[in-house]
Amino acid sequence: MTEVKKNFTDQLYRKRLQTLLSVDDAIEKLYRAVRKNGLKEKTYMFFTSDHGYHLGHFAIVKGKSMPYETDIRVPFFVRGPLIPKNVKVKEIVSNIDLAPTFLDIAGVPIPMHMDGESIMQIFNLS
Repeated sequence: MTEVKKNFTDQLYRKRLQTLLSVDDAIEKLYRAVRKNGLKEKTYMFFTSDHGYHLGHFAIVKGKSMPYETDIRVPFFVRGPLIPKNVKVKEIVSNIDLAPTFLDIAGVPIPMHMDGESIMQIFNLS
């Protein structure tokens, strides 16, 4: 990478981290409100993202269309009253599974024509 590209990448990365701080603050505020209102044992929280961009990884200034793990996997976290703590699952899930999961949690039958599957079955909860 040239020096100009390194500086650009560093600046972009720094700005992303600064932006992420506001997301952290918002999630903390939401979680505190859930606890304060006695809803912790009734609330599920899902956290996911897109692939983001390469920011210097593999000497790529920015982008996300390369054949690397960082381009095909995204973060996906869930917490809730029936979700075991500190568990990692190896099953593949996708955002297409979100709607059936939300219906499952709400106790609503999942229509046969709906794509995706509830991820609650991963935890043997449905």
